[in-house]
Amino acid sequence: MPVVSLRSWLSVGLAAPVWGLAGGQIVQAMPAAATALPEDTAMALTINTRPTVWSSLDRFRLFSMFLDVEAGETTRPGPGLPLLPEVDYEEAVAPWVGDEVILALLPFADSEPFADSEAASPEMDDQLVMVAPIEDDQGIPAFVAAVEASMADHSFTRQVYDGVEISVWNPVLADPAETDFDGPVPVDPEQEAELERITRPGPDPESDSAIEDLAAEEPVEAEALAADQTEAIEATETDDDGLAEFPEAPDSRVIQPGLALAILPDYVVLGQNPQVVQAIIDQQRAESHLGQQADFRRTVDNPRYEQSLLSAYGDIGEILRYGLAVPTAETLPIPLPLPLPELTQADVDAIAAENITLELFVTPQPRGIEAQSRVYYGAPLPEAVPPERALSDQLMTLMPGATALMFSGYDLASVWQGIAMTLEAIEPAQVGLDLFREGFTQFTGLDFDTDVMGWMDGEFALLLFPTRSGFFPSLSPDIQVGLGLMLQTSDRTTADNTLAVLTETLDLFNIPTTTDRLDQTEITSVGIGPFPATDALSYGWANDNVLALSSGLGPTAQLLDPNHQDTLANHSTFRTATGSFPKPNQGYGYLNMGAILTGLSPLIDDGDPFFGEITRFLSTIHSLSFTTAYTEDYVQANFLSVLAPTP
Repeated sequence: MPVVSLRSWLSVGLAAPVWGLAGGQIVQAMPAAATALPEDTAMALTINTRPTVWSSLDRFRLFSMFLDVEAGETTRPGPGLPLLPEVDYEEAVAPWVGDEVILALLPFADSEPFADSEAASPEMDDQLVMVAPIEDDQGIPAFVAAVEASMADHSFTRQVYDGVEISVWNPVLADPAETDFDGPVPVDPEQEAELERITRPGPDPESDSAIEDLAAEEPVEAEALAADQTEAIEATETDDDGLAEFPEAPDSRVIQPGLALAILPDYVVLGQNPQVVQAIIDQQRAESHLGQQADFRRTVDNPRYEQSLLSAYGDIGEILRYGLAVPTAETLPIPLPLPLPELTQADVDAIAAENITLELFVTPQPRGIEAQSRVYYGAPLPEAVPPERALSDQLMTLMPGATALMFSGYDLASVWQGIAMTLEAIEPAQVGLDLFREGFTQFTGLDFDTDVMGWMDGEFALLLFPTRSGFFPSLSPDIQVGLGLMLQTSDRTTADNTLAVLTETLDLFNIPTTTDRLDQTEITSVGIGPFPATDALSYGWANDNVLALSSGLGPTAQLLDPNHQDTLANHSTFRTATGSFPKPNQGYGYLNMGAILTGLSPLIDDGDPFFGEITRFLSTIHSLSFTTAYTEDYVQANFLSVLAPTP
């Protein structure tokens, strides 16, 4: 849809629950809650409250197993809403709530208290606000009463802001006198002596005249002594070597968050503090809102939006502004697996100028649940599109159909270059990398980057599959799995030369190697430690451009067997798990839960009720799979969980 047509369409105020046409395309109705949020909202999570969408999950055994059938429960409760206290959703929320509720992270403002370097950084939850549209205001009194009952343990105040009443339940704080100590706590001797010196008034107690000096001192009030002790404890830093962990300062001991609630004519607004609610009240007079944001409009117009359980939109630049004030990943509203990079204000401003946004949809599908996410570049990026591959997905035609676990991708040589560049940017890692490269060349005469990694320019895959021989079964007959690595190359000559040199190097160190033949295919096996060559590492060429390595002669022979018919590419579980994914893509992650459970069954005690419940739960999942794909406009990731149907 052209942006100009979309903006013109929005400018006439078409935000009601109807369908319209713009630029010749069907446009979905803008969620009402979006019109109550600022245009530069950092992140918006839309929760679909339509009962039909959530009840569709009951066709899967994973969800229906939690229904209380004996109590007559045939459809599950609603989704529940973030920031709400414990209230019955069906009784207190469902009667009045509209189809879509938005949990939003408000735009970062320099005037916020935590922008002050001397102020304590707040939890990011404090900047979240929930906006729920009111479909039927007859249900609001019962909702308010349920909230009041749930927050009865909190102190309560009522504010009026710009003519709107805000109900505020303050956070519940822990008693500062309470500690978590259970019996003696190990304390460093020097630290203990320092505490003793600080918390006892008067001269050093180790001196000979300590008792006399103390007797001559004026009596110390118990409250003053307690205050000194508390201050000393709070000033003591935690140590990783068994030292005492002292309580936090009393003002950070929130054991139950607060709540602020306002009922506007069209919305219920909730936050953990009144400031975010006031921001939404102020927004009602603004000329622009989130619904007029073209990137958010794109998310709403996605065909997945209305059928998704959850949808998310985020402005990467706005989200990163919070990282400048609170430079820890743990405090962000989106959990990140890695620490945030050290970004400057100029870095964030540059990223914000690029208008990079993200979106996410979690959608029920006929065979399971799929999550699809996209990160939009902001401007077309043709160089992000990978080159066409003539032999994509070739490795799937060579893997056993019963493969339990598989990860694949393309161009391992470039992947290694990226890893090496990252390590070279870190001084200690660069030293280690240089030593490794020099040592490898000294022992083998090969350049690791070009002679070993350089020819791995095609598809690659790491896989786990069932087998009765090889390294793992030799450890225990109950571990009947093989580990394999398959590498596709366009430079067979360099690969053969490298393998020959490595074999010669192994001979120099008296590491045994053997050669066997499977039909016309040669398999080389390498001994490792006490394990014979046939039960350690073996490799051979599956065809002119695919090298297969595995954990022993038997597993490698399985990968090289030209006659096996049941390949992963033809296996129904794999086809169901990946058939809906975009192509071309960057490879797959795939887990066959049935094969995993079959492989683990000899190791699991059938009589253990804990493992019985775990197995019962996992058996409701047929497969897990994911992929990524690049276009010139965005990078996309898809994750699909194929679930067992309800009997």
